[in-house]
Amino acid sequence: GDSTAHLSADRARFEGADWSVDSRLIPERYPKYAEVLPTTPPAATVILDRHALLAAIRRIAVLEPDQFRVTFRFEGTSLHMKGVSYTDTAEDAAEDTVGLTAAVEPAIVRCLNYRFVTQFLESVKTETVEIDFRNLDQYSTPGMLALRAGGRSDLLYLLMGMTP
Repeated sequence: GDSTAHLSADRARFEGADWSVDSRLIPERYPKYAEVLPTTPPAATVILDRHALLAAIRRIAVLEPDQFRVTFRFEGTSLHMKGVSYTDTAEDAAEDTVGLTAAVEPAIVRCLNYRFVTQFLESVKTETVEIDFRNLDQYSTPGMLALRAGGRSDLLYLLMGMTP
């Protein structure tokens, strides 16, 4: 389909019929991004209702988005989310759960940036989103999610967990 690009000195916006992406342009040399792009099939994929996921993430966002991170824990037929500000302790966390379309092996993606997650969910206009499990180790690494607009294989959004 058709798409357009809008560029300024420090921002770029790309728009299609059912999606849009905003980006800040950085003047520095960017790391070798091709090394993090998936080259193998995902371990598993789940399909979620985009509106339900976005609503649940907003419910656990107790503070300003710039000061907030969210952890996804996949277990059975549930996605458990925990939201914590960068300055709060685990005891101050807000939690919510969304049902999955199929059972999955337990996995955790830690410390995702709230704004990055919600930006994707607000940008795509499909009813569902697909989450691929990639590079997930339940205990030792932050992990990575590959998100796609439901039914679209041409739009991939990678989110890498941050080390807390």
